[in-house]
Amino acid sequence: QQGQIDKAIEVYQKALEHNPNDYGIYNNLGVTYANQGQMDQALEYYQKALELEPHRPDAYFNLGNWYHQQQELEKAQETFQQTIRLAPEHVMGHLNLGNVLRELDKIYPAIAHYQKVLELQPTHFQAWNNLGSVYKDQSKLDSAIECFQKALNIKPDYLRAKHNLADLLRDRGQIAEAVALYEAILKQRPEDDDAYLKLGVIYYQEGWLQKAIDYCKKTVEYNPKAYLAYNNLGAAIKAKGQIEEAMTYYRKSIEIKPDFWGAWTN
Repeated sequence: QQGQIDKAIEVYQKALEHNPNDYGIYNNLGVTYANQGQMDQALEYYQKALELEPHRPDAYFNLGNWYHQQQELEKAQETFQQTIRLAPEHVMGHLNLGNVLRELDKIYPAIAHYQKVLELQPTHFQAWNNLGSVYKDQSKLDSAIECFQKALNIKPDYLRAKHNLADLLRDRGQIAEAVALYEAILKQRPEDDDAYLKLGVIYYQEGWLQKAIDYCKKTVEYNPKAYLAYNNLGAAIKAKGQIEEAMTYYRKSIEIKPDFWGAWTN
């Protein structure tokens, strides 16, 4: 918990010398290695934990997370399903299964698992947000907005839901509401380059060229690889008649992402 991961691993390994058949030690080692990004070692310990106790839902849950991180989605689905077979009220098992199903374009089963999370834990703000994202994918925009707002009612500082709601309001043409939300995001997280990028686009589209330029420059200040921001910066500067400077920014966008056709076209 103090972030001394190497020391934690050393202590767990010492514990295994005294308790070589302790499920919890293997499971904790798997989680610790996964948090370190050492995925091969994590898999080894998760599998050993399951050999020792094949009916522990948390072991399947951790293994499902491993498969999900490796983008082995079918295996992740199967493993999360085993988690909730063993523990039908495993909230995070339902949530993560819903996430995997959504990535597999199995939309209605994903919705069912998000709804199960909310049946078990009505204040689960992540489930409200993820359910809203699915409804947005289905163009059920009123339902999506309702879900994002519920997530924010439960956790007002939940940035992901703020972004999702702001994006949806922007797409619906509710520009003033979207701008207010993006500005609120920046008050909460001043280095949020994505909010700067989206505000830059809005100000460009609304004809506020200097504000668009300012926000695009803020984007690349916090994210120097933001090729879209350089492209947008070029567009705003071109609209002010500064052609040579605009071409410099378009070229910078292409330098970062050589296959970005938009900057080549510009």
